[in-house]
Amino acid sequence: MQNRKKDKEKKQNKQRRYFFAALIIVLFSLFVIAIADLQEYPQHFWILSFSIPIFVCIMYLVFTRRIVETIAIFVAWFIMLAAGLEDLFVYIIDGFVPSMPHLYDEPIMGGVARLLGLQTVTPFSLVLGVVVCGAVAFFAIFFARKAQNRLA
Repeated sequence: MQNRKKDKEKKQNKQRRYFFAALIIVLFSLFVIAIADLQEYPQHFWILSFSIPIFVCIMYLVFTRRIVETIAIFVAWFIMLAAGLEDLFVYIIDGFVPSMPHLYDEPIMGGVARLLGLQTVTPFSLVLGVVVCGAVAFFAIFFARKAQNRLA
């Protein structure tokens, strides 16, 4: 009985390590995309950008066989990409500018600016959108992990 309990704990700890490693790698890929965004765009920039998290998610699925968590990792990456985390990294590396009108047409980044009554995306609205979407991504992952544990 004790051995089964210890084995189950070891398995859960291993899965937890895989999960956080996959999540960190996927979020780190946004930083890599930001660095690439500072350079001249390669021909297949977005294909390369999406290939990193897809590859990490596939590897996570192969190692853990936990499909709900795998989908949650990719969804969290996509939410943070749409929220502007990659753009925030660009401005942290390259320096903030007072306004970012080229981001105003983006659904989330521009939506936060419009909600605040701004005519353009500002550093404050960008950070606010990233924080709010980060909370959404966190809860999406939290509930996906809970659902996966119930399925297991």
